[in-house]
Amino acid sequence: AGASVPTAYPASFNQWFLVEIRPSWVSTSAIVSRVEEPKGVLGFRVQIDAKQFQLFFNPGETNLNGSLNVSAGSSLHESIAGIVNHIPSSLNLKPYQMDVLVTSPAKEDHLPGWTNYQEMVGQLPPNR
Repeated sequence: AGASVPTAYPASFNQWFLVEIRPSWVSTSAIVSRVEEPKGVLGFRVQIDAKQFQLFFNPGETNLNGSLNVSAGSSLHESIAGIVNHIPSSLNLKPYQMDVLVTSPAKEDHLPGWTNYQEMVGQLPPNR
């Protein structure tokens, strides 16, 4: 970005990015890093004050297995099973599965999410 001359990238070039969408009045900084284990996972770790969100996605055709470092005040949200009652010490992602490990002192961060976009939109207040 910002280069005066176009940059050529090889066909095998991978680029990682995360889009942050927050209200304009938010001033807290977010620290974002890539999660690279287990090998093959697409993942990010976001730290915002005392909260941490780790996203793990398996884009492959086989299971991905690795260790899961869980702290007190954590909940695991699986795209297949929803919230997991007992968080395991290992991560087992089936093909195309996405999990989010939430570590936060705020109770609302550990509630179930919406199952689809229509459910979320149905709970929004009307525009005025």
